[in-house]
Amino acid sequence: DAAEPAEAADPTPPAPPQIPDEPQASTPPPAPNVPGEPLTIPAQSPDGQADFLNGHYRAGAGIQDKNTGKPLRLEYQFKDGKGDVIVRKANGINCTGPVSAAMQGGSLAINSQGQAACSDGSSYEMPQIDCRQGARSIADCTGVYEDKKFPISMRQTGE
Repeated sequence: DAAEPAEAADPTPPAPPQIPDEPQASTPPPAPNVPGEPLTIPAQSPDGQADFLNGHYRAGAGIQDKNTGKPLRLEYQFKDGKGDVIVRKANGINCTGPVSAAMQGGSLAINSQGQAACSDGSSYEMPQIDCRQGARSIADCTGVYEDKKFPISMRQTGE
């Protein structure tokens, strides 16, 4: 009795296409290694050392190497208002320089104490960063590089 086996009916019907609740264009997917909480400036922070800034921070996107146009990553490490900035270049070269952070009249100033020295022997001029209390207490920061100003975000990292 050589009966042909009947086509096995698939017990699961095909899934309908997934339709997102809202257009994806408005919210880009999170980047890998998303930094943590945005920098906040405590209300009534006194002038002087920015002691609240202890920890690791990453400066937001949009910073580019003016020689190559490639993106740079700025990471800051602070303790008691002093610390270091680490510039991570696209080619793997890292540059490090001293920075200080102080409150003045309700604004947080992050100042480089000189150029960042790079592992390839070059050096890097660092932006000055000025932050004010913004909406929802998240710091509204501006980077100043030579004579150009640009918005910059500062987020805590888990490192």
